[in-house]
Amino acid sequence: MPKAKNGVRHHFQKWGKKGSDTFLRNQKFVSDPIFQKVVSDPIFRKAAFLDRDGVINRDHGYVFRREEFEFVEGVLAGCARLAQRGFALVVVTNQSGIGRGMYAESDFLRLTDWMTGQFARAGAPLAAVYHCPHHPDESCDCPKPAPGML
Repeated sequence: MPKAKNGVRHHFQKWGKKGSDTFLRNQKFVSDPIFQKVVSDPIFRKAAFLDRDGVINRDHGYVFRREEFEFVEGVLAGCARLAQRGFALVVVTNQSGIGRGMYAESDFLRLTDWMTGQFARAGAPLAAVYHCPHHPDESCDCPKPAPGML
């Protein structure tokens, strides 16, 4: 097994040129049992993190009803392409409307279930949806841009 620059042996360097796509496309590499174990491990899977309001749907302000939810044009097709390329799709969204008392968490979850179904039907299944339900004045580490939901 070749040694990487940092001195650690790296199993995948034995096929193709290091740092090029050739070893990723090499059939021996792709069918290698150790490679298969690594890529099936969620820790090593690539992911796309998506905000909800303003990225997935048009932000009409505190959207919690299906009739208010309007997908941004092309978002489902774009996410389907990401899913086809092996990306896990993860939604991270601040939902301070819950903490402000504008709607209940059950309203958010009902809309999220519907939205998740729409993604699945479009060939873009969501791996997870994380939300921060807190009021902005609450002291928590989960609202974006803080890393709590990541």
